[in-house]
Amino acid sequence: MFLATTTITVGNIYGQAAKNPAESDKTDTKAGDAKSDEQKPVGTYLDIAHAKEDAVMLDGQIRDRIYRLQVVVANFGEAGDKSALDSIQKEHVHGKKELFKRQYLSSLKILTKVKKDIKDLYQTLANRYQTKANEILSLCAESLVDKEIGMGSQGDTDLEAAGKTSRKLNQNRIKLVIAYDQLNMGDKFKSEDRLYDAVTHYRLAKLHGINILVDLAESQGDKDKVKTQYKVDLSDGENLVSK
Repeated sequence: MFLATTTITVGNIYGQAAKNPAESDKTDTKAGDAKSDEQKPVGTYLDIAHAKEDAVMLDGQIRDRIYRLQVVVANFGEAGDKSALDSIQKEHVHGKKELFKRQYLSSLKILTKVKKDIKDLYQTLANRYQTKANEILSLCAESLVDKEIGMGSQGDTDLEAAGKTSRKLNQNRIKLVIAYDQLNMGDKFKSEDRLYDAVTHYRLAKLHGINILVDLAESQGDKDKVKTQYKVDLSDGENLVSK
């Protein structure tokens, strides 16, 4: 007499059909591949060719703009600006790696976002430069008016000294006109979203204004105070990090 045997699978014990381990691995692999495909942009051969060209061009532009931003943020950036610049630099590296790995569509997507982030940061900084330039030039105008009124109230007892003061005031009036021209150019470029150009002209406006304030200061001590007060602006105007 033979005993009947019953085979019970693990799957049946838990009320589930058993899976072949090999089939399970294949399923997991396919799922992983599908997830990876979803994350990577997909395009035609022509899309990829255009993406390569655009990504290479963007990479060069971004590298140059980050260098410029490093000086501006180091001189006038606040905590949030520095964090934003750090994030921009990290994402640029990410996009560059994708470019080197020939993942051109992915690289272009990342670098396009970096370009926007740079523009947003430049917008914040351009507003700050615009405000500071306006403040400095307003001080110049006030100082010139005070000097002219003061010269008229003193009379003409010393004609030589009065002539020298008058010539200095005329020279600084011309400088102030040039400074306001630079400020207006900065405003024009800012309205056109040419933000780095705007910052460049705001820098020049500030430099002209600071030079006027130094020239109008009475003593050497007063001149040195003006230079110390605007030490960062003077370095920044030369595209240097102030130390």
